[in-house]
Amino acid sequence: MTATLAARSIRLLVAWVINTLGLLVLSAIVPGFDIEPAWQALWLAAMIAVLMATLRPLLVWATLRFIVITGGILALVLSALVILLSAWLVEGVEVSGLGSALIVVLGMGLVGTVGGVLFPFDDDLSYFRRVARRQGRRALSDEMGDDPGVVFF
Repeated sequence: MTATLAARSIRLLVAWVINTLGLLVLSAIVPGFDIEPAWQALWLAAMIAVLMATLRPLLVWATLRFIVITGGILALVLSALVILLSAWLVEGVEVSGLGSALIVVLGMGLVGTVGGVLFPFDDDLSYFRRVARRQGRRALSDEMGDDPGVVFF
């Protein structure tokens, strides 16, 4: 259990650092998006993560039919609004408008994709490894008998 907790903690820290670096790069590239002290990007990344995990699902649930009608464009706009709210809550971060926030959302999507490719964290793989180890231990501890059984294909 502690190994899983440690792995999740490391994954969280790596994702936080990647998002922070992505925000710093985007602040240098995107006009209208500025992070004045660079260390504020840490707080901005944390604020965006918290709001995306809590507020955005509620907004998506409330506007789901409009998201479907607009082909997902409204989901990008909702993410941009979360970026604007995060910038308003974190001191030293300025986003000039919805257009800049949309560019930041698209850029953070690219950062997340590249980060996921460079640092893959496959939860399914670790789950299947645990299942295989458990079955291996069970096979060693159980004696094979001549009892009939069921074979699943």
